[in-house]
Amino acid sequence: MKVYIYSILILAIISGIIKAITSDFSNSTKKYISFICGLVMILVIITPFARAVSNVGNIKEYVNNVIQNKNYNDKIEQSNSIIINTGREKICEGLKEAIISEFEFDPRDVYVDVEIDKSQISSVKITGVNIILTNKASWSNVDDVKLYMENLVGVPVHVTRK
Repeated sequence: MKVYIYSILILAIISGIIKAITSDFSNSTKKYISFICGLVMILVIITPFARAVSNVGNIKEYVNNVIQNKNYNDKIEQSNSIIINTGREKICEGLKEAIISEFEFDPRDVYVDVEIDKSQISSVKITGVNIILTNKASWSNVDDVKLYMENLVGVPVHVTRK
């Protein structure tokens, strides 16, 4: 801002000096010189406004980039969520198959849910297993099922009868 004010002052002084030097010139020449000095003064005065207007395009581009980055980050989060959920479903299916195979339960009598550590997308880490046994499967010894699964996955297992 300081430089802007100094340039206007210096230009006004230079214009005054030029007009003083050209005071002996004809009226038409004085008018041309005054006109040129006025044009230069106007250009100096409006330069910051012209820069601001030209930066509006940059601001729009910046805002568009921010919006695109947000959309990109949202898409990454959605993708990560899909990956985690798909991995979780496959793990549940695999553990259910292992229980059914080991204990010869009816597939309709076993429900398996796993708790996943969602902090690392690069590897799906099981933090806990919940098993619900219903109908004939609920007659079995839950401690046997729990011990089998804890040995299989190495995390705490909770078995419930219904």
